[in-house]
Amino acid sequence: SPKFHIIPTRCKNVIIDGITVKCPWNAQNGDAIDISSCKDVLIVNNVIDAGDDGICMKGGAGAAGVAAGPCENINIQDNTVYHAHGGFVIGSNTDGGMQNIFVSDCNYIGTDIGVRVKSNYGRGGLVHHIFIRNIYMKDIVHAAISFDTYYENNPAGRLHNRMKDSAHDRIPDFTGFSFDSIYCRSAEQAIAIRGLPDMPISDIHFKNMIISADRGVSVTDARDISMDHVKILTPARPLYSLKAVNHFTINHGYLPNGTGVFLREDSTCNNVQVTGTDFGKNKEAIELEGRLDGR
Repeated sequence: SPKFHIIPTRCKNVIIDGITVKCPWNAQNGDAIDISSCKDVLIVNNVIDAGDDGICMKGGAGAAGVAAGPCENINIQDNTVYHAHGGFVIGSNTDGGMQNIFVSDCNYIGTDIGVRVKSNYGRGGLVHHIFIRNIYMKDIVHAAISFDTYYENNPAGRLHNRMKDSAHDRIPDFTGFSFDSIYCRSAEQAIAIRGLPDMPISDIHFKNMIISADRGVSVTDARDISMDHVKILTPARPLYSLKAVNHFTINHGYLPNGTGVFLREDSTCNNVQVTGTDFGKNKEAIELEGRLDGR
């Protein structure tokens, strides 16, 4: 198995097919495949074992990244990622933006995070039209799916998050993601979404999913989030924890054994709806700021 990185930058018409990429677990910045500010890319039938991110999309850095334009028209399918910080990753540099990315029929086995979307003040741009379907995960160390706009894995990220008022020219805008037919056996958390107060993560749709995890779903600073036929298998309660969320819908949810708190929302949440979900006689299913609310 060859040991190298594949890092196309500002390229067009790239095909990465049938490659084995193996990076040492302790390699600094040891991403396996980095696609940065590229257009028209096919990544198919590859096997990856990496010390950092597995297949990672980057939107360029700083003014140069903005000038290069969005990373776009990417098709990623039939890949297997073993040890890596993330199976499919966006960020942390998203300055130039990303759009029209399709990920399908991939396996993530033993990665730290399955699908990982990350950025922070000062390194953000518009990331939208992202479609992810038919993903199979197993033994995920942390979250199966993670959105994080407070990523601080280097001095630049830490500085911008502490001095965010000086970094408002480049704010991560994650919107327009579709997840369909996602299956995960064993993760520490099912889904974690953490947006920014001045730029909530928005328009994220999850459909036809089964995830077994130690913990359920946490969402902070987000809007227009939907869960349709999503089954979270966890002993932890609540299954869903919401803070500063506007327009959150669950259709045909699942509460194991019909007991305990299904969804907890704080007073900053608005327009939260749960339909088609059987709570039986459980009046504690929905909780608002510690007060039972049997909606």
